[in-house]
Amino acid sequence: MIENLKLGRKQSNDNLTDKYEIDRENPLGRGIGGWVYKAVHKDSGQYYAVKHLKTEGIANNFRKMDDLRTELKLMIEMDHPHIVKLCEVIEAPDGFHLIQELSTGGELLKRINEVGFTEDAARGHILTMINTLRYLHDKKIVHCDLKPENWLFDEEGENARLRLIDFGFSKHLGGAQNLTIKRGSTLYLAPEVFAGKYDAQADMWSLGVIGFMMLFQKAPFCGMVDEKVNLKATSELIKAGKFEFPPETSVSEDAQGFIKGLLTVDPSVRMTAAESQQHAWLKAAYDASVETNKEALPPKLTGRMKSFSDLTSLQRTVTQVLAYMLESEQIKTLRDEFEKLDETRNGEVSYQEFENAFKRSSIDLDKDDLQQAFNSIGKYDRMRQKFS
Repeated sequence: MIENLKLGRKQSNDNLTDKYEIDRENPLGRGIGGWVYKAVHKDSGQYYAVKHLKTEGIANNFRKMDDLRTELKLMIEMDHPHIVKLCEVIEAPDGFHLIQELSTGGELLKRINEVGFTEDAARGHILTMINTLRYLHDKKIVHCDLKPENWLFDEEGENARLRLIDFGFSKHLGGAQNLTIKRGSTLYLAPEVFAGKYDAQADMWSLGVIGFMMLFQKAPFCGMVDEKVNLKATSELIKAGKFEFPPETSVSEDAQGFIKGLLTVDPSVRMTAAESQQHAWLKAAYDASVETNKEALPPKLTGRMKSFSDLTSLQRTVTQVLAYMLESEQIKTLRDEFEKLDETRNGEVSYQEFENAFKRSSIDLDKDDLQQAFNSIGKYDRMRQKFS
């Protein structure tokens, strides 16, 4: 097993099939660690996605074991409305079963290929992805495998939201500040990844590739040899940063400029996540989302926050356990309210943002009561709170 791993999510030694009915006939997809299946919790009837991480046979493979440790630790640490949530970990003789939120809307890649996006629709989804990357990069985490297959829609329909999955290649930058091992899918790799020295800016290049595909329904880099896609030729195009926009396109100059700002060979010049939020093409949408956050919160929500702060420790624990039993639509509503608190769209709520929300809602609390209400939401930090 993974030595000394302190799991922050619910962990058990139960047999998976004692608690969940697994649909192995129709896998949802395949990640770095293996197949992902749909499962239903026998007691509650709630649906989840189940992924199995195997440790059997790789105990002496340092790199693979390190990848498994990293994925588990990062999934435990991640708490963001647009990152798939790890709900439970069940130990198995040959590894771990990860019980995660179920996303039923399919891969972003499927929608790119089958339907495509208007520029306005693409802009909204790209802003979501950038906000998510800012959250990761602020924590010094590099995803290392951003591609349309790793962005899932939470449901079918035009109002579906994206969630990021698969942290099998992800890494903390730590003190080294640079990564050296090439990870990810060639089509989405940044030039500096091939050189063996990269950081979070490599994710921004990958996002530029995804954005290009959403706007033009084709990949920006595709080297052909004998009328077939050739990875070596594609790699050379990527390293040189050679791509062209379709000659006749209705995509705006601002959108094209945004893509150019991400598909810049020099990572020191390439836009960061925070800079991308302020680009002319996204700024109006970003500012509009921030303005939405300045609306007063519903009286019921602020009242419940105040009531929650007055509960005993045991009562809060019971309430948090019940929260894990919420249905997906209820969780979606809570996410909407969380994002109203999150003024900077960095995936966390600061004490100042929390205080601002109460002021906008004309809720009169003295500083001690306000601090108590904020602290009672979770044990993350006296000055910041995560989504759950």
